[in-house]
Amino acid sequence: MSWKSIYDHIGGEANDLAFSPNGGKAKWILLGIFVPIGIVWYAVRCWIQQEALWIGDRHSDMIVTGRTAKPVALCWFFAGLFMHFRWFWGLLPWHRVYDIGTVLSVLGFLAAGGAAFYEVMRFGA
Repeated sequence: MSWKSIYDHIGGEANDLAFSPNGGKAKWILLGIFVPIGIVWYAVRCWIQQEALWIGDRHSDMIVTGRTAKPVALCWFFAGLFMHFRWFWGLLPWHRVYDIGTVLSVLGFLAAGGAAFYEVMRFGA
């Protein structure tokens, strides 16, 4: 695989995220309501119990606890919000809500991910 094909793949994925998704009622209900509710529920549980899953690469997931778990829980929360805005509001004709919600949830995810990384590097898992 050359660098050009990797770039084309990433560019295509970014281009797909720039537009609202397509789908029917099943995708709207499942990916727009039920899966985000489950992810947000998990995020709230992680916040309260101060124990969260940090997903890694190639089976290197780790459970973080204490102060580190709170920003990771926020990452899960914003991931749930992203899914909700992407597949609930993106499938409705309310494009302004979709655009603003998607951008804010991605920015929140990045900020929470940065805070989680800071906590891991400062205090350890």
